[in-house]
Amino acid sequence: KVEDKLRDVLGDSFPEKPADPRWADVTVEHAICHRTGLPGGHLDIDCAPYRSFGDDFLAYCFATPLEYDPGTDEKYADGSTYLVSRIVAAASGETLDRFLWKNLLDKMDFGELAWSCDPDGHPIGATGLHIHSEDLVKLPYLYMKGGVYKDVRLLSEEWCSRVLEKQYVFEPNETGEFYFKGGMYGQKMVLIPAFGVAFAEQSFHADSGKIADFVLDYLKKHA
Repeated sequence: KVEDKLRDVLGDSFPEKPADPRWADVTVEHAICHRTGLPGGHLDIDCAPYRSFGDDFLAYCFATPLEYDPGTDEKYADGSTYLVSRIVAAASGETLDRFLWKNLLDKMDFGELAWSCDPDGHPIGATGLHIHSEDLVKLPYLYMKGGVYKDVRLLSEEWCSRVLEKQYVFEPNETGEFYFKGGMYGQKMVLIPAFGVAFAEQSFHADSGKIADFVLDYLKKHA
């Protein structure tokens, strides 16, 4: 459950004495929403040498003092998403990539993919996912369909609604007309509920927001 505390979900993987006692208050939802208290940019393997975080990335997270009380602020940190990866592994007994492949991606006919992992083989979660555009667009499409793909329910309708309402992954644009999840250097997956449209874009240093606005404007003019 999203209300569960990390210390309960992770069990023995949660340290007896983390660097900050407030770690005991961090919930699954805090990790999903980047409200753990971690400083912005934490555990960013794209901007810092991979080995600078040591051999145990989970221990590195819990050795980090929190900047603010969990749940009181939002700062994007790869460390928060990495914690989600470890939450899935603890709850399912499988690494995030294996769990997703078996329960979601294979059922959605995904092609090959690769994901950057920590030294123990756990996907970083926040970054390093190499994926085809035609597969990337299936994710917002799945939410647009309320969790159903090719007449097979893969996610509950309640969960899909919660994700959009709570902005777990998809963020609304300034006008609230579409939801998006952006990636590094101009990747983006977009969901436009009013028009029943989902699309994905992968580019390098392109203005992905401008592209999304162009698509929305096109739909308004040609619907």
